[in-house]
Amino acid sequence: MPTPEIDIRHYNGQATATFHIGQLERTGRVDQVEPELWIVGNDPECFNDIRCIEQTAEKMAELLRPHEVDCLFAPATRSLMTAFRTAELLGHEQIAIARKDISPAPPEIVRVEMTSITSGRTGELMIDGETRDILEGKKVALFDDVISRGDTMNALKELAGRANANIVAISTVGIEGAAPYRVFQEEFRHGSLMYVAVLPLFASGPTYESLMEEKRLVEEIFRM
Repeated sequence: MPTPEIDIRHYNGQATATFHIGQLERTGRVDQVEPELWIVGNDPECFNDIRCIEQTAEKMAELLRPHEVDCLFAPATRSLMTAFRTAELLGHEQIAIARKDISPAPPEIVRVEMTSITSGRTGELMIDGETRDILEGKKVALFDDVISRGDTMNALKELAGRANANIVAISTVGIEGAAPYRVFQEEFRHGSLMYVAVLPLFASGPTYESLMEEKRLVEEIFRM
């Protein structure tokens, strides 16, 4: 039985936190996203850190190869550089991209609602008809930079389903907290939820207590 890796810490004013991506150690800024919740920012590792992007993509490609993935499906966010390099290493010719806005508007748009933990805003994730055609009938790996509550991944999952894709893996650079293991419990049990880094979540007050209880419950699920 796989064991969840969950890092919940009490917030005591930390400005930064250290984490590991493969063999690389990096330090990220601790950003507040809710009154009692803080996350570790990973912008440099996704946008600026070429060595980190390269090593992350190499490890992700290694994890995805046994699943015989035909196409990566990623949101147009921090994940794109790593997704591009991972797809290149897998020998893919195309990547399917979901966006929050498509302009000018194409003849066909498939939309789903989602909420971002980073911004706290509810919006839409969408694909056009051409992207749907890329996904249709393919063995697809959903790909993002971080899974926190699973909102973006679930939006990707719904879009892929509506495009008649066969989802064979859920992949992310980093995983945060216990929620991803609960939301994608079956995928984790069967080895199709994969990640490279475990990122800490910082919390205070009742939110900290709630997250620690969720951690306990999730660990209990996977001990059964």
